[in-house]
Amino acid sequence: MSTDFNPIVPDHKLMLVSCQSQDEAYYLSSLLNSSPCKFLVYSYIISTSTSTHVLSNVTIPKFLEQDPVHLQLSELARKCHEAAREGGLKTITELEIQIDLLASKLWKITNKELKSIQDALLQVKKSNKSRANRISKVEMES
Repeated sequence: MSTDFNPIVPDHKLMLVSCQSQDEAYYLSSLLNSSPCKFLVYSYIISTSTSTHVLSNVTIPKFLEQDPVHLQLSELARKCHEAAREGGLKTITELEIQIDLLASKLWKITNKELKSIQDALLQVKKSNKSRANRISKVEMES
């Protein structure tokens, strides 16, 4: 018997979701990482404790292999993962814009609403960065 087997033990903040194919997994990844989903999740979580109940609060339409929007979302997520491996931050940003547009289409979010969501997330990001800088400064002074 091999002792090389390492069981996967999920952390209490890690979600494992069973998918029928890689395309479905990438589709799910694209929606969970989209701005509309992030905005919804950030609206009810404590920033230091994202829980695994996200899928109880976000409606993800069932993946349909014949749906062109689902397939596009899957392909964009696949490209994001490839770009991440290669360190292509600019490419990831461009792909995320496309994902946001398709996710908005799927959830019937208007372009104006999407822009408001993206602006709000940008403000959260700036606020978190500012808070991190203040904490770092305090730690350096101590």
